[in-house]
Amino acid sequence: MLHRILRVAAITLALSLAVTAATPTQACAQTPVVRQQESGFKGMFGLGILGAELGLVIPAAAGLDQWWALVVFPAIGAAGGALGGYYGLDRNGQVEASTALLAIGIALVVPSVVLTVALRAYDDDEDGSAGEGQEVTVTDDAEASARRRTQSLARAGSGLIRRSEYGLHVGMPGIAVSNRTAATRDDYLMGVRPTTEVRISLFSGVF
Repeated sequence: MLHRILRVAAITLALSLAVTAATPTQACAQTPVVRQQESGFKGMFGLGILGAELGLVIPAAAGLDQWWALVVFPAIGAAGGALGGYYGLDRNGQVEASTALLAIGIALVVPSVVLTVALRAYDDDEDGSAGEGQEVTVTDDAEASARRRTQSLARAGSGLIRRSEYGLHVGMPGIAVSNRTAATRDDYLMGVRPTTEVRISLFSGVF
């Protein structure tokens, strides 16, 4: 584990400094400029942001999902990028390169965060699938037991109190509403009045 952490840290720092090495530097044979523009700290901030982004993505791609990896490696990358940006760009007056790298670093903030989250989620899915084989038997048994219990309760009927193979249960009773009216001549002669019947199932079960 320690070798893996050191390897990721070295890769992060090396890539941060490699970005600085790839930027154009001022030629020695160039005629000195009378008025040199100041780039401020754009190179330092630009490469610092890029280094922090590399510190996010590289550990996630390497499978380091611990919380400290989201703090330590971005800090290493940001420090390496900031030093390289200051000494390689800002002190040499590379205004255009510093501005471009700052813009690129800001533009890649959201994609790097999204990529880091996606890589960590992918690792979590792999960990879950690795432990799935150990839990599949327990899950299947629980699902089968719940299915048998549900079927037993369904056979017990719709009473307020229901008896099944698993004992007595209380549930919402079945309610039936029916209307009876005078439908025949005899009903009219006997004075049958329209009535409404409400039937509530109080007890049911399997015996």
